[in-house]
Amino acid sequence: MKSNKGLSVVLLVLALFSVALVELPAAYLTNVPVTVTQPNGQVLNLLASGDEYYNWLHDQKGFTIMQDPGNGYYVYALKVKGDLVPSSLLPGEGVDPEVFGYERQVLADPERRSAPEDIFPSPSEVVNAPHSGTLNNIVIFIRFSDESEFTDNISSYNSLFNTETAGANSMRNYFYEVSYNALTIPSTFYPTPGATVISYQDTQARDYYRPYDATTNPIGYTSYSDRTWREHNLLKRAVDYVNGLGQFPPGSSIDSDGDGYVDNVCFIVSGSPGAWSSLLWPHRWSLYSVTAYINGKRVYDYNFQLQSTTLSWGVGVLSHEMFHSLGSPDLYHYTSNGITPVGGWDVMGSSSNPPEHMLMHMKWKYGEWLTAIPQITTSGTYTLNPSIFATNSCYKIASPYSATQYFMVEYRKRVSTFENSIPGEGLIVYRINTAAVGNASGPPDEVYIYRPDGTNYVNGIINQANFSSNSGRTAINDSTNPSSFLANDSAGGLDISNVTAVDATISFTVGFIGGYTIGGTITVGGSPLAGVMLSGLPGNPITNGSGVYSASVNIGWSGTVTPILAGYNFTPVQSTYSNVNSNQTTNYTAQALPPVQVSSPNGSEIWQQGTTHAITWTSYALANVKIEYSANNGGAWTTVIASTPAASGSYSWIVPSDPSTNCLVRISDAANAATNDVSDGVFTISETAPSFFNSPADQLFLPEVIWAPASGGGTWISEVQVTDISGGSQVSVYYNAASGRRGPFLLWDNSSGGALSSVKYTNLLQTIDGLDSETFTYYGTVGAVEFITQDGSHLLQAAARTLNGNYAKTFPAFSLHDSNIADTSRVMIIPNLTNNSAYRSTCGFFNPTGDALTVELQLRDAANNQIGSTISKTLSGYEFSAFSPFNEAGVSYPANSYDNVILQIEPVSGSGRVFCFGASANNATNDPAAHLAVQNGSGHDNGASNLQILPEAIWAPATGGGTWLSEVQIVDVSGGSTVSVYFDYGGGSRRGPFVLWTGSVAGAKVKYANILQQLGTIDTGFTYYGRVGTLEFQTQDGTHNIQVTARTLNGNYSKTYPGLNLVDAETADISREMLIQNYTNNSSYRSTCGFFNPTADAVTVEFTLLNSSGAQIGAPFSKTLAGHDFQAFNPFIQAGVPYPGNAYDNVILRVRPTTGDGQVVCFGASANNASNDPAAHVAVQGQ
Repeated sequence: MKSNKGLSVVLLVLALFSVALVELPAAYLTNVPVTVTQPNGQVLNLLASGDEYYNWLHDQKGFTIMQDPGNGYYVYALKVKGDLVPSSLLPGEGVDPEVFGYERQVLADPERRSAPEDIFPSPSEVVNAPHSGTLNNIVIFIRFSDESEFTDNISSYNSLFNTETAGANSMRNYFYEVSYNALTIPSTFYPTPGATVISYQDTQARDYYRPYDATTNPIGYTSYSDRTWREHNLLKRAVDYVNGLGQFPPGSSIDSDGDGYVDNVCFIVSGSPGAWSSLLWPHRWSLYSVTAYINGKRVYDYNFQLQSTTLSWGVGVLSHEMFHSLGSPDLYHYTSNGITPVGGWDVMGSSSNPPEHMLMHMKWKYGEWLTAIPQITTSGTYTLNPSIFATNSCYKIASPYSATQYFMVEYRKRVSTFENSIPGEGLIVYRINTAAVGNASGPPDEVYIYRPDGTNYVNGIINQANFSSNSGRTAINDSTNPSSFLANDSAGGLDISNVTAVDATISFTVGFIGGYTIGGTITVGGSPLAGVMLSGLPGNPITNGSGVYSASVNIGWSGTVTPILAGYNFTPVQSTYSNVNSNQTTNYTAQALPPVQVSSPNGSEIWQQGTTHAITWTSYALANVKIEYSANNGGAWTTVIASTPAASGSYSWIVPSDPSTNCLVRISDAANAATNDVSDGVFTISETAPSFFNSPADQLFLPEVIWAPASGGGTWISEVQVTDISGGSQVSVYYNAASGRRGPFLLWDNSSGGALSSVKYTNLLQTIDGLDSETFTYYGTVGAVEFITQDGSHLLQAAARTLNGNYAKTFPAFSLHDSNIADTSRVMIIPNLTNNSAYRSTCGFFNPTGDALTVELQLRDAANNQIGSTISKTLSGYEFSAFSPFNEAGVSYPANSYDNVILQIEPVSGSGRVFCFGASANNATNDPAAHLAVQNGSGHDNGASNLQILPEAIWAPATGGGTWLSEVQIVDVSGGSTVSVYFDYGGGSRRGPFVLWTGSVAGAKVKYANILQQLGTIDTGFTYYGRVGTLEFQTQDGTHNIQVTARTLNGNYSKTYPGLNLVDAETADISREMLIQNYTNNSSYRSTCGFFNPTADAVTVEFTLLNSSGAQIGAPFSKTLAGHDFQAFNPFIQAGVPYPGNAYDNVILRVRPTTGDGQVVCFGASANNASNDPAAHVAVQGQ
């Protein structure tokens, strides 16, 4: 690379290309207007963004657009297996791609893109321009053979380059100011102009310099080498032409250091940039493949610009490129990883017009305008001038934890034309990594500015990087937001506080480690334990042979310390310090873990013979282990494997055909059988698949279906999907309404259909009405439906959507599993009922037996006090009943207003059973939501437990306006529960655990109107807004059980769903798959799905969309979820069949883990395209 030294040549190529630049952050252009024409003649006004290495077309909202090579149309792009492929969705037709599940800024994975060195091979020489004195800059204009002469006034360019008026925005003024009067850059223009520009006209047309297309551009270049040849020869012809005019100054003035090379040449192409990495995009390179001379001096390094970028953002563009010529690297990332290291605080990161100054580090290292950076080495208060001053305007502060990284501070203030472009005013704190050069390939970055919420992986708010008392950001240390983290995420040890207000100067206080000591002793069995790392203390100290540790901390230090040594647990588990103002002593007691410990199976599992399950364990200091199992509670042992590596911690076991309810696993040291561990409890090897509460069954119930007029207008109907899991099923149906039981009627004869085929009824009761030959009026009724097949070998799943126009609720069908039913031995609850100005609540009950049952119902408030009177209902055989529990209890609205309520359902007599369901409706919109009933006691698939998972919680802006948030109710079923929570938000990243709430009496409840906002008040160092993820709620032990439920809402639209237990029924793994039912992706609805791995082990999952015949839709796709990973996406887009190019209804998503020991909690959702009303699709077992 050769950079601008004595004389820079700028060639402006006239190219009639209908584009104009509106914004240019440094060399990385964004939102460049581009006009393209479709084959049908339609004109599209699009935008282009990127840099010379990778750029793309998109619309105003950021959705990527590409040209379909098959038909030439510009269409929205999809990402499939890392590459971009064309969809069939055309832009410019009033269609919002987000409505159909498209994602913004989909770009090819970095490894799928061409390498920068392939696009612009590196030159053999690197020569930089002089940094002081006078650097003469030459500007040359060019146009193509099919273009007419420039009409621009030369005064426009002279103003950009040469104006010396104080305060004027010109490149000359910019470098004179940032160099502290050390560098002057005058510019002259060639060929010598008159009142307007005079240009060199090339021998080739513009299309010659655009990519080849068989139909639209047959003369274009076909490869990078072809592109290089064409570009370099274009420039050579231009230089030769102007040189032949004899207008250039003597060679000595254009080669100021006498090395035989022109100091720099910059080519600027008229018009505006192209897109999709075309030649006609601003870039910087070297003329290494041809030779061109000006007065005997070789032209080598050059900048290639566009006319529109020069005229629209000329000083910003030219100053950025000129600083390249002085040797500066870029400070933005070439890959689109979402991290902006320096943003608008440095011309090499994201310049404006006028361009802002570069950081003081850049002025010192690359500008060579500072002789040294003064360093702070002692605690005290320091004062800085604004960075427009050469003296006392910055400091260096060493990190105590790194020899290659240090901190810089400088004061930025809007005190000049150029500094008026900075995002704010105040102290800027940044990190320098001497092991990196520039930020193009980062992270790690040479320069990183600290900003609120910023980490190495999360961008944060770069425009709020300014510290001052005005901004409220007055301190940075290892516990603040942002913290002074290093490039490897470890603590940096910086301590700055008391930053003052923005004024003529700014002051701040620096502290150094050594204020106080935190130390102590760690013992095991009364003896000292060496080698324990105290993670979280500065330097992460390790205990010595006496078990002693010690670390120095700053005054006011805060943090959490965790002792860590493989093979040991510690008491306390961790210690938290806040605002340390004295020496601290914390001692720990270690407990040695057993050499080997069985993790799974460890009691109560049901594993089907012939299936594959992971036997897992933990071990320490063992080379190999032996695995055995017993089918008679340890009476005899059978070897599974004689020796397998202990460190693997897992072994995939094909469960033998040895059915028993008294099975155990024993794992021992392969070299010493006496060292062993056995499952804590027995597990079951079953002949058939275990029956879960959500497993397929030959008899299923939908507790509520309706076909009736709505009080606010329209009609309520129940749309139902039935899936034949086994294939060949004959499905009959009963309808049970308040007026009696109808049926059975043969609803669906799928005798010749295959497994996982399905059928969908848009109005089930209307369909049954057509099957019922007797006189019965179905319209105007609500009741329960029972599906049955011909025998127990034919199994079903079913799901319903009850809707009125654009508003709906969804819920699955239920089997006669104990978990789904209340009887005299089991109490159920319907959670999160509300009866106030916002919502009204109802409930319904169905007795699926021929025997009567009397049920007592009680509404319970937050303190578990009864609300109103007890409701007693006697349900005869097959009776259905629905009502408002608040009205029945005598506490109706508006005389009474209630929130955070549950309905307790307790059968008191009779041998019948009861299905329970709840519902709420928004009073403003009548939008409904289903409230699934759950078991109040423990030991059931949906019972109270000490660990509950909400697979989706959100706090983020909604596309159509408003904010999505998740309201959560927690019921302390046992009483005295201390509830902690983790938030898992993707990529295995998680926050917590944080103590959220401590219950009092059994049945106490708490409700959070926005759970993620609540976590933000506890976890203040993390930004929860804009997040979606999974919540894990856990109590202190297995004797304290809770139930959790959520309502996710935006204004008057919501969906509800219960918390899930970490049981086999609620997860998929390599032995069992799950289904998400009743998916739709068409003009009415769009569908999404989400998945959470609740284990520490990875799992790879294959997803397949299935149509009504059970056949595959689109392409199967796989996702690997790391431990505690959360992922959400539109499965139709992932399968390559998005709407509107494809429209689907009556679809099932099959979720099948294929490898790994992890598990997957699954959830689905749909949203109405007209109203954005959401509905939850509960996942069910597929086997």
